[in-house]
Amino acid sequence: MKKILLFLLVFLTFQEITNAANYLCFTANSANSSIGLITSDDGNTPDVEYSYNRKKWIKMYSGDTLYFEKAGEKIWFRGDNAYGFSTSDHDYTYFTMSGSISASGNIMSLIDKRGKTLEIPNPECFRQLFENCVSLNTAPVLPATTLKDECYRWMFKGCNNLKVAPKLPAAELANGCYYEMFLECTRLVSTPKLVAERLAPHCYEGMFFGCTSLSKALTLPARELFESCYERMFLGCTSLQTAPKLCGEVLSTRCYSKMFLGCTSIKSCPNLTADSLADFCYEKMFVGCTSLSDAPKLSAKKLASNCYNSMFERCTRLMSAPSLPADSVLERSYFQMFKDCTGLNRSPKLDAKILGKECYAGMFTNCTSLTKGPGSLPAVLLTEGCYEKMFENCTSLTDAPKLPADTVENRSYFGMFTYCTSLVKAPQLPATEVSTESYAEMFSHCTSIVKAPDIVAEFLAEDCMMRMFEGCRNLSEIEVHFKDWAGATEDWVKDIANFGTFRCPRELTESEGPSRIPEGWKIKHQFLFFK
Repeated sequence: MKKILLFLLVFLTFQEITNAANYLCFTANSANSSIGLITSDDGNTPDVEYSYNRKKWIKMYSGDTLYFEKAGEKIWFRGDNAYGFSTSDHDYTYFTMSGSISASGNIMSLIDKRGKTLEIPNPECFRQLFENCVSLNTAPVLPATTLKDECYRWMFKGCNNLKVAPKLPAAELANGCYYEMFLECTRLVSTPKLVAERLAPHCYEGMFFGCTSLSKALTLPARELFESCYERMFLGCTSLQTAPKLCGEVLSTRCYSKMFLGCTSIKSCPNLTADSLADFCYEKMFVGCTSLSDAPKLSAKKLASNCYNSMFERCTRLMSAPSLPADSVLERSYFQMFKDCTGLNRSPKLDAKILGKECYAGMFTNCTSLTKGPGSLPAVLLTEGCYEKMFENCTSLTDAPKLPADTVENRSYFGMFTYCTSLVKAPQLPATEVSTESYAEMFSHCTSIVKAPDIVAEFLAEDCMMRMFEGCRNLSEIEVHFKDWAGATEDWVKDIANFGTFRCPRELTESEGPSRIPEGWKIKHQFLFFK
């Protein structure tokens, strides 16, 4: 009989332990700390109770503040909020703190009173729960495996004494569920293991934005990505030295946009192996990563609009560009891709023959160490702005690419070699048809060019050569085929050499000035010109 009673006692004790509630708990690390509760709007009134001994529970209302008299004191919290703790971006409830406080226990005790449920009941449930709680040193347990849209949005925003992030076990995510969750947690040193392989739009967007002490990030295993899922995830994480492994194979709009922008300590990053890209997918991904010396492998042959837009802008230590094997380029695909990469000394081979608008615009702007272009830009049919300011201010460039195009659109070559002060030989321009501003500012301030490329087009478009050779102070030879100025050459030879030779048809009006024939130049008409 005694054995049976002993067994029952052990069993009941075990049951009691097994079924014991796991309440949210706050412990004071210093005397005179406090914790309060605030509701942003009268429309949100969650049920909240607190206890000093887990036996007697007292109702807590918005505006109440509880005080810890000495270090080590604990207060437990629970609530019956089966439909959600907070409900929207203007109806939410949050804690306030002073002193130094550690959280423990289960956050879900605010939902079911015991901390047993693993399902977040509603969107925005715990949004801003600890926002700007600079007194918080440790986070409570977040065990939910079923999430809702924006459920943890800004949860720990501004908790700049939080050093360790809680575990996040959910394998399937919801729209914006971790949106800027740890924004500006400036003492957070590492990320939790993020196991989810099924993502959602915006799920990790801005999650660790401004976590300036974060030095380690773990692998992100998801293969299928969604819109903006990693956008701005580590933006401004200036202590992060190695980017996490990225497994994405199916990309989506802005999935990696600005992911590591401003991560000034990153030295290397994983290869990006996706074969097919999406609009803005890598936009500004590594902007300002001033320690990055090796670019990731980029093997995609199927591009998208803005896919590499400003991807490596201001990566000043990057010396070589990755191969870019695509044979078709869409609108702004490479827009400002290497802008301000002042250490880049050679460009990749660019074989694309089908171009989109502004596809290469500003691609190497301010790459002051770049000495050699891609050899040739083989496209014959150009698009609006496709090479606009492509090599602007590449002051070391000595070899320009060949430009075989015979059809030129508006602004196709606008400012392409502006301030390329080391360029001695300009590429030939075989196009017989030109459009508005197609050659405008193309060689502006190229102070080493002596001979201009022949302008073979016989009919000009308005402003097509506006400021084309402005500031080319060593230019001494120009040959043109057009017979009418057609309002196309405003200031095209402003501030150039005061002597040289100008070859043109006899029919062209021989007026001088910065918008016509350079003052003081010899004018020659040649019969062979009209072959």
